[in-house]
Amino acid sequence: MAYQGSHLLSMKATSNGHGENSSYFDGWKAYDMNPFDPRHNRGGVIQMGLAENQLSLDVIEEWSKNHPEASICTQAGASQFKRIANFQYYHDLPEFRKAIQGRLAGFAAGGEEMDAGREGTVTPVLLNVYDLTPANDYLYWLGFGVFHSGIEVHGMEYGFGAHDFPSSGVFEVESKSCPGFVYRKSLWLGTTDMSQEEFRSFIEKLAGKYHGNSYHLISKNCNHFTDDVCKNLTGKPIPGWVNRLARVGSFFDCLLPESVQVSPVGRVPTLRAITDDDLDSISTISDSDEEDKHLLPAPSNDLHSVDVPPKLAKDLL
Repeated sequence: MAYQGSHLLSMKATSNGHGENSSYFDGWKAYDMNPFDPRHNRGGVIQMGLAENQLSLDVIEEWSKNHPEASICTQAGASQFKRIANFQYYHDLPEFRKAIQGRLAGFAAGGEEMDAGREGTVTPVLLNVYDLTPANDYLYWLGFGVFHSGIEVHGMEYGFGAHDFPSSGVFEVESKSCPGFVYRKSLWLGTTDMSQEEFRSFIEKLAGKYHGNSYHLISKNCNHFTDDVCKNLTGKPIPGWVNRLARVGSFFDCLLPESVQVSPVGRVPTLRAITDDDLDSISTISDSDEEDKHLLPAPSNDLHSVDVPPKLAKDLL
């Protein structure tokens, strides 16, 4: 960047655009929404990472030693340049934050101290959409598909299902693998700066609003839950077509079976208590118990898991 008069920053640095609004991030979004899998998604996107940051690093390190004025690295810290050269925002590089902190300290003596330990990374928020019926292959293109959806954050997926008890119907599964449904696609909704612990606390609090015995296909279904989460995290709703059936049904109750309108639940799941060890870590689902889900607690910390999965929309039709 050349110095021209009073212009100390480049046009890129002073623009109002966001780093995500670029072809580089468009490629990552496309991959996140539809990743290639040799068994389950052969038509997906293949991410081909380039190795430009791996080339001639010894030359870059030597140049940095000879030109300390052009780098935030000191002579002693040049050995960390390889990590800084590969830094991307989602890698959360501590050395980078510490170097910036030391650099800023010389300009802000007596001002507010910068916390180098504070994380500033953002996490993608994805909507994973599933087909409830094989007829969706035709209904989707007519705008009348029937879908289940879950919110994916920090690598796990959260959804809402029905059971007969006045406790949370919110559950947690491995991403893109909700049992009983056919995964269709993932939609990029935005990002959140919540840490994993902060998000876990948020979702547990929200779970208190979504009891399993309050599930209803028209007024309170899985897509209402994901819409609520999305609005809280990104300020935007999920795409309208995902929950179009409920919106249409709210005007034309006669379109759905009477049993659905009257009661959204039927069979009773078997409950068992979760141990303290289960509470200390975020739940995962193994291949051996793929049908099990972990229900998230209401604020009372009354946490249970179910041996019989909560009923979802397809069980109620």
